[in-house]
Amino acid sequence: MIRRRLLLGARLFALIFACLIVGDAEAQRRLDARGGIESFLDTQWWLGLKFGTNVTQPFANETYMVTSQINAASEEEAAKQYDDFNLIGVQIGLDATYYARGLSFGIQPMYKRIRYSYANRFSWDSSIQPEAFITDYDVEQALDLVVVPITLKYDIIKRGNLRPFVIAGVSYSFIMGANKQLDIRHTDVVLDSRVVGGEVSLNVPNEFQGFLSAFGGIGASYDVGNIRLYLDFAYNYGITSAVNKEEIFEENAFFAVGEINDDIFIRNISGSFGVVFPLKFIDNTFQSSR
Repeated sequence: MIRRRLLLGARLFALIFACLIVGDAEAQRRLDARGGIESFLDTQWWLGLKFGTNVTQPFANETYMVTSQINAASEEEAAKQYDDFNLIGVQIGLDATYYARGLSFGIQPMYKRIRYSYANRFSWDSSIQPEAFITDYDVEQALDLVVVPITLKYDIIKRGNLRPFVIAGVSYSFIMGANKQLDIRHTDVVLDSRVVGGEVSLNVPNEFQGFLSAFGGIGASYDVGNIRLYLDFAYNYGITSAVNKEEIFEENAFFAVGEINDDIFIRNISGSFGVVFPLKFIDNTFQSSR
């Protein structure tokens, strides 16, 4: 399943690249027909690479538990405690952008790994001691994604080497892998003893599904000759759930140890550095900084 998804992603990248080459050839023919420096400066195709890091805030839209709690208080105590923006992920991909008079339309397919963590605690009371036995779970979840964003960018300053901009758009994330690591610890309060319950690490991509996000951000580009460098920061807001709710109840390898996913929406902050090259008439006459 994972191999087939990776093959699909590779084919998608190849198709995008082929479309860019065809589109650039057509754009150059139109420029030859119109002529003039102004038409070149008004429009441009850019192609290059971008890479960066990200941090994630998981949002539990609905919580699930394997066990049934005795009362409302214990149910609230058993809810998972999520950590916000504490684990660093990475991303790398292509940047294909069409520029026209300060407004850019782009597609930036990329591989992206996001990571988040949470903790959970279950306790059992005895006749002589409240919370006589405690089990603590520490979970780290990593998702491997192929993300396809559609981006609109507006240059606040349209002339000069340094150009600040704002960006907005939507993206869809395809699940390639989902590794979950679970660390378990048991504490007997009465006997004052602590026991390591073990570590479980499994790839569970079927428990997750592709999800839609919207994003917005800021950045700035700097032209060095015909090469454009840029740095941007974006906030990604999950619109649909990243968890396959049907699958987690049908087949879950972590049921036996009392762990199940909540209904998670992904919120993510990313920072990226990019290097792009113009595809129309790369020479000393038409500098990208003009």
